[in-house]
Amino acid sequence: MPRLRSGSELASLEAQREALERKIKEVAAREKAKKAAEDHRRWLLAGQAAVEQMQAAPDSEFFRSMLGLLDRHARSAADRALFGLPPGKGPKSADGNDAGQAC
Repeated sequence: MPRLRSGSELASLEAQREALERKIKEVAAREKAKKAAEDHRRWLLAGQAAVEQMQAAPDSEFFRSMLGLLDRHARSAADRALFGLPPGKGPKSADGNDAGQAC
């Protein structure tokens, strides 16, 4: 096999490096998207299980606990209406003032 000239060899190696960097970015993006999809699915399943349990036992401690959590974390009127919560209430900070960030 003939030896590449120094300039050609360098250009070839740089092209290989760029191709590898592109491939690394593609694989990383696929893995990130897969993790996001798994996280989303986990949230959906946990939420579904919680809502089903709430509906099955509306007099339970679990129902009261979940409703309390939802009352503290649901911000928008539409989200609060999904659970029959009054509008306008949202997360509070430790000093009792409206918190400016999600809990």
